[in-house]
Amino acid sequence: MLRNHLVFSLRLFLKDGFYSLLNIGGLALGITTGVVLLLILQYDLQYDKHHHQYERIYRYTQKLEAQGAVFDVALSAPELSTILYQELPEIEAIARIQEYSDPLVRHITTDGTVKQFREEYVVRADSAFFSVFTHKVLNGNGEKALNGANNVVLSASAAKRYFGEADALGQILMMPDSQIYEVTAVIEDLPANSHVKYDIVLSEILSRDPVGDLQLSEAYWNPEVYTYILFKEGTDPDIFYDRFPAIYDKTYRLFGNKIEGKVTPYLERLDMIHFHSTKGADYPQGDLKFVYGSVAIGAFIILLACINYVNMSTARASKRTAEMAMRKVLGLSRSRLFFAVLSEAVIISLAAMVLAVALSYYIVEMSGFTNLIQRNLDLNFINNPVLLAGLLALGLGIGIVSGIYPAIYIPSIPVTNALKGNKSIKLSGGWVRKGLIVFQFFLSLTVVICTVIMGRQVEFLRNMDPGFNRNNILVLPLPESRYVNSTEVFQNKLMSNPDIVAVTSASQLPNNVQSYQVLKVEDEARGMVQQQFCFLMVGDDFLNTLGLSLSSGRDFRRNNESDYYMSFIINETAARELGWANDAVGKRVAYFHDENWGEVIGVIKDFNHLSLHNGIEPIIMVYSKNINNIMMVRLSGNNISQTINYIESTWNEYMPSQPFEYEFLDQSLRQQYQSDQVQHRLIQILSFVCIFISVLGLIGLSAFTASQKTKEIGIRKSLGATVPQIVLLFSKEYLKLIIVALIVAIPVSNYVVTEWMKNFAYQIDIRYYYFLVPGLLIMLLALATVSILSWRTSNTNPAEALGYE
Repeated sequence: MLRNHLVFSLRLFLKDGFYSLLNIGGLALGITTGVVLLLILQYDLQYDKHHHQYERIYRYTQKLEAQGAVFDVALSAPELSTILYQELPEIEAIARIQEYSDPLVRHITTDGTVKQFREEYVVRADSAFFSVFTHKVLNGNGEKALNGANNVVLSASAAKRYFGEADALGQILMMPDSQIYEVTAVIEDLPANSHVKYDIVLSEILSRDPVGDLQLSEAYWNPEVYTYILFKEGTDPDIFYDRFPAIYDKTYRLFGNKIEGKVTPYLERLDMIHFHSTKGADYPQGDLKFVYGSVAIGAFIILLACINYVNMSTARASKRTAEMAMRKVLGLSRSRLFFAVLSEAVIISLAAMVLAVALSYYIVEMSGFTNLIQRNLDLNFINNPVLLAGLLALGLGIGIVSGIYPAIYIPSIPVTNALKGNKSIKLSGGWVRKGLIVFQFFLSLTVVICTVIMGRQVEFLRNMDPGFNRNNILVLPLPESRYVNSTEVFQNKLMSNPDIVAVTSASQLPNNVQSYQVLKVEDEARGMVQQQFCFLMVGDDFLNTLGLSLSSGRDFRRNNESDYYMSFIINETAARELGWANDAVGKRVAYFHDENWGEVIGVIKDFNHLSLHNGIEPIIMVYSKNINNIMMVRLSGNNISQTINYIESTWNEYMPSQPFEYEFLDQSLRQQYQSDQVQHRLIQILSFVCIFISVLGLIGLSAFTASQKTKEIGIRKSLGATVPQIVLLFSKEYLKLIIVALIVAIPVSNYVVTEWMKNFAYQIDIRYYYFLVPGLLIMLLALATVSILSWRTSNTNPAEALGYE
């Protein structure tokens, strides 16, 4: 029987090749979308699961509160691990990780050649690192690799960068300030879906050596490391919370009593960190809502493909009335007819699945799609049983879902009508078909409208004025501290070039100030209180270089010793929150544990010193010359390439052993919204697929409707109807359906984008034309599709049309 179904389905495919190709094409796009989104979902939900013990690994985080200041951070004190081992025998191992920010790493070969790279992913770790985390060690002894001082573990790609194909073990790397490290192991590159990334792991956590009980207790309130706890098998992690009061007594309490502090501990399971952690001072986080939203759109696309098949099958049911009648007369039961029609859908879906595999391979492996969405996807059905099962489930599932309604509907056509030769049966599926068309365009319009508004929001973020001058500003990473004197001379030399307007330095980029500091400030009502600020150290001419304006007070004075560290400039937000809106200048400020008081010397107008996802926070700036990390050079805009060449040659003159690296500040601002851009690109692609599948279905329905009404068109033409009149007649039905779909799509898409934009402190105004323009464009596209097919039929000779059956 199965062979008969296969042979009959093949004959039907050859007989109705155009409609069969439309069905296969639509279903193939649906399955392809499902496969690719399954890969993305699998990639995102596998974050950190490559560590074999991930279910027993938890990161300790904390919320520190003291006199109104709140730090809710992922970091903790390096000294804490000792007490945790003492109080929790259920702990198997603790690994601490400390960030090492973008160091310049060197290797000097035997012939004196220097290989140096500015490394983005460098961390310090302790000896328990390999006991907690799982790595494939390619060379060396992983268990002992970090036991000694000045040891370093490299990823395979890092080892190749410095040593090529040579054996890396025993080789020497030089870190900033001439720190020497010996390579003791090489590990396989870390998977991209890891929340913490490292190519170089150094063998020690920087020690602080506090003196006395009070200083030691104070150290626990100054977090610097990420602490990962591996619990023993079978341990309930909640035991940590039961034991924490005892831990607090031995660590935080002494200094906490002094500052009226409070500590709230949290444990985050390793595989939950990337999407669920909301802590400050953390690694970049994922957006789980976006992941699930993309999967929902993918499900809609699959549903659209199924709707196309249902519409085409029910619309063409009248072509199959005689066939169904003859089968019934020959004794086929209704259940056998049901199975026959359903098997046709499954066979077409399986054929579409084969095409979908080829399309998926092209998209993932050859098209550059993975770079576009910034995910390392691997299309390997053999080594990925989940993906293979997903493919088969999609192929069979889509076939069954698509075929179930036609399988019920087509065999239900009365035998008497078919045997009387009535091929213009009024099918009860008409209203279902119209409802499905409305639903299809409702989904497409909703996705397209959301895509348009998301695009406008992302573009708004990328181009919004941040409150400082971002144009023609070159950002240079400053070398290590031993080059301080050379840096100052270099800065002065740059100012001799007429195409360089200003030069300054800072501890961080002005658009991404991530450091926080608790300071003591003067409050008229409460006396001296503690306040948390974004904290930025700046060099000479910072305000002028960035075009920042003072609301009151003065700027730092160049080379004025009294301004170093003890004079402060705050923003207007800080002045308002402190109640200093009109008289901030002269207010006293001191560092958290310092009895020497400085004062506010100026108030600057607010600027966006964080991502535009966030609002403006209180920020305080201090004058520093020796510990800044970046230099910013403002160019005139004339002769930019020649000016950059001049800066490079001057750099090489004063710091020949340091590589010359730069970026423009406006590039940094745009990169800040890279993840939003990636989200928008993926939604754009999905919206295009939605529209394409909807139009495919419309082509099939319109072509069939036009062929069915050929005789009617001939009669109308013989009675004097013009081609435009006939085209309008057959187009207006679809126009009505799309208008209904648009009316439903507007409030739904408005709700979706309103919820999405709650992630941003700054939002575009949602204009009415963001809804109407996509709706009108899709209407025009649909009408063009229907009109072309109607026009072709309308141009048929009336004599031929009247003889059409």
